[in-house]
Amino acid sequence: VRSISFSSDDKLVFTAGDSTIRIWDRGSNKQVGCLLPHQGHVTSVQVRDKYIGSTKYGMHVLTSSLDCSSKVWDLRSRVPIRACLGHAAGVTSSCFSPDVRHVASVSLDSTCMMFDVAHAGENEPPFTYELPCGVAKHLRSLKLSRSPLNRCGISKCGQILATASQGGVVGLTKLGPDLTTHFPAHDDQQVRDLCWSDDGKELVSCGGTKLLLWDLRDLVDAQSSEASSPGAQTDQTVQDLLGKTKPFGGGGISSKRGGNSGDLLYCCEIIGQSLLGGSEDGGRA
Repeated sequence: VRSISFSSDDKLVFTAGDSTIRIWDRGSNKQVGCLLPHQGHVTSVQVRDKYIGSTKYGMHVLTSSLDCSSKVWDLRSRVPIRACLGHAAGVTSSCFSPDVRHVASVSLDSTCMMFDVAHAGENEPPFTYELPCGVAKHLRSLKLSRSPLNRCGISKCGQILATASQGGVVGLTKLGPDLTTHFPAHDDQQVRDLCWSDDGKELVSCGGTKLLLWDLRDLVDAQSSEASSPGAQTDQTVQDLLGKTKPFGGGGISSKRGGNSGDLLYCCEIIGQSLLGGSEDGGRA
């Protein structure tokens, strides 16, 4: 299993492995559905509620694959409604923006691509639930790393993109007309996973044998102020804070036990006030 995501009501679990997405009922622990989204191994899955105005309109499932694509699915009909195309190598991760209108994807080609999944690209039909899968509108491509990228995530405010690279670096990119990126180092080994806290003000990343917690409260608050009152002063504040970003507590949390060399960490999650890390031996840090 390469990736896992929960529905907002915690009743369904979506797991990504081989070329399928399996849907599980948490109450009975039984599989209740399956999506066959790609021609290659599925590398990530994310589930978000879709709203039209204030009315909930089902769930959208976002998948990415080593077949170089990401797709958005309507869970109600279980058909793909948008395909995000353009990467030159396998897509390792993709994520929704908070409003579920945009998607970011990262790839083994070391780039991040941004898509508008609410609108089709040139010569493509507009977004509807009745039409077959169309190609999402490509917004921009970002060269964020010299190394292949493993994971991406957009903050709750929708303005900060976090990326994890095989070169041992966490990237923090301020989205907007003028991009500003900072690359605080994580470890001498690749960063395999990252995730945002529920309030979008903390980020946890795992690489090598360490979990690192990044305190981004000042940065997110400054970004929110800039969004509500655009101006050079707040923009400079955001840039300054990006450059000063460091992991909270310095050394992070290690999976080393006693004299052991430590188990490599492959995934991480923030649940309440706890940090969870999954290691290669099946344990948790």
